[in-house]
Amino acid sequence: MVYDSHLFKNTRAEDFWLSTKGTWVIDKGIIYGRAEAAEEAHITYAREIRDFSGYNPPARSGKHIVGDIILIFKVRLEESAAAALAIIGEDERDFILKLAGNEHEQGSSLAVKMRPGQGTFFVKRAEDLRLSPGTTYEVEFSNLDDLIEVRLDKQVVFRYDYKDEPKWWVGRPLSGVKLGVEGGGVRFEDLSILRDFYHIPGVDRTWSGLPYRKTIPEGEYFVLGDNASTSRDSRVWGFVPEDFLVGKAFFVWWPLNRAKFIR
Repeated sequence: MVYDSHLFKNTRAEDFWLSTKGTWVIDKGIIYGRAEAAEEAHITYAREIRDFSGYNPPARSGKHIVGDIILIFKVRLEESAAAALAIIGEDERDFILKLAGNEHEQGSSLAVKMRPGQGTFFVKRAEDLRLSPGTTYEVEFSNLDDLIEVRLDKQVVFRYDYKDEPKWWVGRPLSGVKLGVEGGGVRFEDLSILRDFYHIPGVDRTWSGLPYRKTIPEGEYFVLGDNASTSRDSRVWGFVPEDFLVGKAFFVWWPLNRAKFIR
């Protein structure tokens, strides 16, 4: 987890978010935004998204920028708003989700903007996909393993696989998250930013060298340690036969503020 609006609702908004255009207010984890007619306004998550893990020594932790990101949020448009926006950036690409309101001329879309300055192209359009003003929708927007997927109220509305497209970025790795609104007001709440875990940190792993695929045999399990960056687990010693399982996890004890029984 990178950010959770419930956990950080009592912190200063400027510690996490930077607005560059329009009017933005963050109150107890709820983000309100407004843009003038026919204009877009954005607010940017102001921290780098890295593979930091509090378990790891400082020399190993947080060294790599992570672009595989999941955004989960609820969104509600005001009556006059044209569209709500969410953007995930990774290296040479910005993936731009536009969820249109009733006033938008072209409907909802998923677009890709190339860096630097190579223009924007639309990969998916849905003219009939529109948000009703005053209604709250749940959105999941993910960029994982070169696959973009958007779910609206748990239904897949956009899917874009770009694993076979050329990747030419040679500069410093980039990633980021933005929220936005076009021509009116919007409300974002219950916002979470999640990052993919860091699969394999070095050459000491048996399966080093991505990408890779493995099929888990019937009756065996692929086991991951909780310290994803440095655990020696199934990535090192392979699959675990079901007969070797001797217990069942029933309680989370750390961090203390999330201690709970597992159902």
